[in-house]
Amino acid sequence: MTAFQVEPMPIEGSFSNPTALHTLALAIAGMSLMIACAGLVSYLIDDNVRAESLEHLRRMALNDMLTGLPNRMNFNERLDLEIELARQRKSRLALVGIDLNRFKEINDLRGHHAGDEVLRILGRRMSNLLREGEFVARVGGDEFVAIYRLEEQAGLIDFLSRLEAALYKPVRLDNYQVTPGASFGVAIYPDDASSKVILVNNADLAMYRAKADLMHSVCFYEPAMDETVRARRNLAADLREALGRDQLSVHYQVQTSLSTGEIRGYEVLLRWEHPRRGFIPPAEFIPLAEEDGVILQIGEWVLREACAKAVSWKPPHMVAVNVSAVQFAHADLPGLVTNVLMQTGLAPERLELELTESAIFVDRERSLQTLRQIKALGVSIALDDFGTGYSSLDTLRSFPFDRIKLDQSFVGDAVSSPQDRPIIRAVLTLGKSLGIPVLAEGIETPDQLALLIEEGCDEAQGFLFGRPVPLSQILGSGQIALTGNDHERLGVVPS
Repeated sequence: MTAFQVEPMPIEGSFSNPTALHTLALAIAGMSLMIACAGLVSYLIDDNVRAESLEHLRRMALNDMLTGLPNRMNFNERLDLEIELARQRKSRLALVGIDLNRFKEINDLRGHHAGDEVLRILGRRMSNLLREGEFVARVGGDEFVAIYRLEEQAGLIDFLSRLEAALYKPVRLDNYQVTPGASFGVAIYPDDASSKVILVNNADLAMYRAKADLMHSVCFYEPAMDETVRARRNLAADLREALGRDQLSVHYQVQTSLSTGEIRGYEVLLRWEHPRRGFIPPAEFIPLAEEDGVILQIGEWVLREACAKAVSWKPPHMVAVNVSAVQFAHADLPGLVTNVLMQTGLAPERLELELTESAIFVDRERSLQTLRQIKALGVSIALDDFGTGYSSLDTLRSFPFDRIKLDQSFVGDAVSSPQDRPIIRAVLTLGKSLGIPVLAEGIETPDQLALLIEEGCDEAQGFLFGRPVPLSQILGSGQIALTGNDHERLGVVPS
């Protein structure tokens, strides 16, 4: 094998032409350079796109997508920086909590699309009015917050005036306009708070006081006044937990026919036994439930509880359940009533819903449609607290009420007040002319009862006939019995 040799055979032609090889080498080098340049350009483009993507993600993380304003995360970072800056400079900082007044109404009447458009417009207005040392963020649905570096009080007042003008200026949407309005709560660092958490909380307290004050849209934090607000908020938090902890219960007050003396039904009344404060009056916690929105869950629970217990009553008396104005406006009441009746098995004609005129006037057309749907189920509807609200004849003419409940404020003074007796007579005459029975509330004395009988009142309820009591006491009195073994099923033991 070592003796074997190979020698290239000479070939004539240009295949081994040095000039051609040189040209080929240059072409390859040029192409390699182009590829390298293309790779470099691609890298630079990718790097630029990557940077733009990161910046876009950063903006998304720190800004509200609907309004373009800084979001809650951005606000928290900014507030930390501003507090540290104020601490270093030994200066002051104003924190302003902002809550729109009529945003829920806009959403309910015009739809969420209109609500979103209002938020976009208001966000743009506030963004455009900002100057050096001023900051506004959206931290919730209709909640905003502002930061102002406080050099002098006049500057803060000017800032608040600009915000107020932006939020109270009408917003035009298509062929109608709305005026959102807002409530402002102001807390000052370090005057009102020594830390971020306390500062935010105190601004919130002042803002909630502003929402309750019809005369002022801007409130500054005041320790003595805002302790009441703090207590209400703590009670509202306890109320949100009360339902899940079985602290709520229902009592029943008898309703009696004055012509026959027979029981016509029972009104269901909600009670709350607080673990530390004991009995909380409904006049105190029902408004809290409506403000907080938890009235929707509580109202549904009361309706289910009342129907589930009443289905086994013997005799089968009617059960009357109050409906909050908030529940009437925000819940699908016909759907809820249908569902509860189907699940509990209560006959529709045994259920009566009581609501006030204020619940109706939020949206008359929707209210009329809702009441007609409920009536179509066979459920009765009573107009509660008649005489204290709008009390217009058009209300009684337009809506299909089955009963008018005369407010106890008229009955309570009727014996001694000559002005109240003609009012009672007029309401009773109106009810008879419309074919609607009238039930008088709050009857406590025989004199009041005698007056109502003399004037021809149909029905009554009050302490004279019976106080609101648990179902067990009614069973013990013999007014109601339960069919079959329903004592154990309903968890009711007659006393």
